[in-house]
This record gives sequence, structure tokens and C-alpha cells, in this order.
Amino acid sequence: MDNDEKLPRVADYFVVAGLGENAKKILDAEETRVDPVTDITVIFKNKGEVPPEGFTCVEKTPSGFSADLNSGSLRSEACFLCYRRGRDKPPIVDIG
Repeated sequence: MDNDEKLPRVADYFVVAGLGENAKKILDAEETRVDPVTDITVIFKNKGEVPPEGFTCVEKTPSGFSADLNSGSLRSEACFLCYRRGRDKPPIVDIG
């Protein structure tokens, strides 16, 4: 192989496509590191439940729609996922 020839590198093929304005946020993610998710739970808001202390409720999707896990189901209570971030225990890496 000639010294002038270069083997392709992974970086030569990396492309952020279709992300529009969000591309910068994703590319700058290393600068804005957040704690990993360590706990998850679900709450039923129609029954008056609120997120436990330290938890954040996911009420909307990134597209702005309701994040109700039972959305579209007939006669179902509104169910929302809540999460907690921290470094006090290992992060969640799988939900079985």
C-alpha cells in the first residue's frame, strides 16, 4: 500500500442526518453530561398520584404529544413514567 493511500476511518463516515436544530444538542452532549437514570416508576395521575420525591414525570413526548402509557386504550387510567437520576447506585441498563 502506498503512503499516499489512506484507509477509511469511522470518522470519515459519521453523519448526523435528519436532526435539524437538535443536531448541535446531540453533538454537544459530552459537554452537558447528566447523571444516569437509576430508578423508574409509574404513576396514575387520574387517581391523584404524584411523582415520588426526586423523580421527574415524563408528561410529553419530544414531539409534544401526551406521554400517557395507556393512551388509546379504552377505559384505562392515565399512566405516566417517572424517573430519577443519580450516582448513588448503578444506572438502569435494561428493563426486563
